[in-house]
Amino acid sequence: MIAGLIVTASILYSPSIQALSPEDTRHLLDRTAFGGSTVLYQQLRPLSREQAIDVLLNASSARSALPNFSPRVHTKETPPQRKQWQKEGQELKQWWIKEMFITRAPLQERMALFWHGHFTSSLQKVKSPQLMAQQNQLFYDQSMGSFSTLLKAVAKDPAMLIYLDGRANRKDSPNENFARELLELFTLGEGHYTEADIKAAARAFTGWSVDKNSDFVFRKNQHDNGIKTFLGHTGNLNGEDILTILLQTPQSARWIVSRLWLTFISPEPNPTQVNRWASAFQQKGQIKPILRSLLTSEDFWEPKHRYTLVKSPVELTLSSWHDVNGNAQPPWKELWRLQKQWGEEVMMPPNVKGWPGGLSWLDSERLTRRQAFVQRFFSEHPPRQEALALKRFKDTAQYQLK
Repeated sequence: MIAGLIVTASILYSPSIQALSPEDTRHLLDRTAFGGSTVLYQQLRPLSREQAIDVLLNASSARSALPNFSPRVHTKETPPQRKQWQKEGQELKQWWIKEMFITRAPLQERMALFWHGHFTSSLQKVKSPQLMAQQNQLFYDQSMGSFSTLLKAVAKDPAMLIYLDGRANRKDSPNENFARELLELFTLGEGHYTEADIKAAARAFTGWSVDKNSDFVFRKNQHDNGIKTFLGHTGNLNGEDILTILLQTPQSARWIVSRLWLTFISPEPNPTQVNRWASAFQQKGQIKPILRSLLTSEDFWEPKHRYTLVKSPVELTLSSWHDVNGNAQPPWKELWRLQKQWGEEVMMPPNVKGWPGGLSWLDSERLTRRQAFVQRFFSEHPPRQEALALKRFKDTAQYQLK
C-alpha cells in the first residue's frame, strides 16, 4: 500500500542520524497522515525529523478509480434524478474516506482535505458528484504546488461557479457571492478590503459561467467592460486581473500561511514567524516549501504545541482505525456515518466558511459521542504495541487531540 514511501525511507536511512522517538513519530503522523499505518510508522521511525517530513512531502500516489457518475442535470430535477445523485454522492464521500485511509501519499490527501475546507463547495447545492469529484481531484493534484495555479483553477472550477453563483454574475446584475468569499475566506480575511472592493471584483468576474456541459465558459456579452477600482488598482479590470492583484498582495500570503499554522501547529499563530514564512511564500508562490518550513520548524515540534489541536471527525475515525488495525480496511459506511453524526461530512460543509474546527468539535453533545466511541472502540480493539507505549488510550479526552 505504501511502497513508494518504503523505498524513499530506506534510501534516506543512516545509522548515524538522530532517529525520531515514538512520541515524535506519532505527533508527525497525527498531524499529517491521519495517524498513519503500521508500515508507515515503522518506516519513519529510523529517520530524522527532516528526513521523515521529506518522505511525506515527496510521496506520490495514483488514486483509485472513481465510481461512474451521471452528468449534471441542467433542467428541473425529477425525483428519480435527485435520488440518483444522492446515491452517487454517498458513493463519492465513501470513496474519498477510503482514499484518505489507503493512500500512499497521506500528506497530499491531508492537504486536499485542507483545501476542501478552505475553498468550500457543497454537494448539497452543486448537486453533481461528477463536478465535486472533479474539484476534489484539483485539490489533490495542486495540493502542494503553485498557489497561483490553484487559485486561478478554483475561480474557473464549475462546482465553485455553481456553489457561489458565479454563473449568475452578469453585467446588468452583478452577483457578489464569489467576490465576497474570494476576499474574506480565500485570500485576505476580514478587515483587509472594503465593500467597494467586493463590488469591483464582482463586476470584474461578470461573464464567468458554465455551459450546458458544465464546463467553464466566458460569456463576453455578459462581461462588464467598465472602469473599476480594486485594492487601489484602477482600470478595465477583469477576473484574471483581480486574481493577479490578490496574489501580489502581501496579506494574501499571510492569510494562507496563518491558515496552515492553525491546521498543523497550534490554535494561536506566531505573527513574527507567519510574516517571515509569508514573505518567502509570496516570492515563490509554492505551497510545498512553505509546508516544509512549518513542519520542520521548532514551532511544530515544540512540546507546548502538542495535543493542542482537536482532531476532526475524519481524523479521529481514521487515526483510531490505523492505531488498532494497521492496514486492515475499516467499514467505510460506518466511518462515514460517524463522521456525519459528529459534524464533518465530506463534500457537505455546513456553509461557505466550511467547518469551524477547533473546539467546535468538542461541544457537549459531540464530545459525549466521541468519548463513547473511543472507549468502546479501544475496548473492542486493543491498540498496537507502539501506541500502548505512549499511554495515549488511558485518557479518552486526550485522544481527541493531536
